[in-house]
Amino acid sequence: MKACTIQQPHVCAIAAGWKPTENRGRNLSYRGEIALHSGLSVSDYALPDPAATLAFHALGGYPGLWRPSTTRATGQPLLALGAVIAVADLVDVHPAAAGPDGICCAPWGQPRHGTAGRPAHHLVLANVRALPRPVPCSGKQILPWDLPPDVAAAVRAQLAEPAAELVLPEPDRALAAVVPGGVETAAR
Repeated sequence: MKACTIQQPHVCAIAAGWKPTENRGRNLSYRGEIALHSGLSVSDYALPDPAATLAFHALGGYPGLWRPSTTRATGQPLLALGAVIAVADLVDVHPAAAGPDGICCAPWGQPRHGTAGRPAHHLVLANVRALPRPVPCSGKQILPWDLPPDVAAAVRAQLAEPAAELVLPEPDRALAAVVPGGVETAAR
């Protein structure tokens, strides 16, 4: 199974179904099922959607981030670090393009990627399935990379289980619009 490592809180936003687009600095030809791996580091880039930021904080936010071990898992599954937390279908990859309404895939799609400011490519994800339990695993910076066979088997076993309902807060756009002083989005 192919995988993509994404930093928190962005991987949480994708796994929760709030963020349909991931930004990368290069194109790739792979399309198909991809495991979403939460990296060990936390992104310095805040979520661009205030409603999703509020929902992330409702799950536990930055203080709720945790690292599962292979023997014990406690905490909100979507806030795990160093683990596969969801699987999605990578259905499209395209260069960021400006249109009459701004950048395509907004607000999640960005025109530039990373500190080097390379032109961004948007990875469009669909059919996201959050795992009920994170599967601990080391990640890689290359994209896509192959999950170790035992991790892929553990992920597939969870996908085969009857879907447990994962209760997630819905991004409240009305509340996000009226929060005095805006929404705190600092990573730490």
